[in-house]
Amino acid sequence: MREFDYVIIGGGCAGLSLAYELEIHEKLKDKTLAIIEPRDEYKRDKTWSFWKVTSHNFDDCVKKNWENFSINIPKKTNYLECKSSPYQSIDSGLFYEKINNKLNENKNISYFKDVSEISLKKFFYF
Repeated sequence: MREFDYVIIGGGCAGLSLAYELEIHEKLKDKTLAIIEPRDEYKRDKTWSFWKVTSHNFDDCVKKNWENFSINIPKKTNYLECKSSPYQSIDSGLFYEKINNKLNENKNISYFKDVSEISLKKFFYF
């Protein structure tokens, strides 16, 4: 069984985001990483929406961006602007494609369907 320096259990949004950040900040340059994820393929399966309060690395995955919105209550509508912190939605298909394309460039990163496929003797896991 192969041993790894790092193991990320779960290759969804959080796990892939962590792996991507480690990769782009060159923390995996001389390290090995196993990502444990049971799915057979990554496909568009959800949308994440949030208020953008700081910059992020996924602007190219944003499918929709709102800089204003309205709140409707009986007999009144309030219009609000949010240009400094827009509401954004990220498409999971674009996200998965971007992340996995980048991670697949590093031969020290491997995907597994189950934790039983790797050695658990010595590693740092998330």
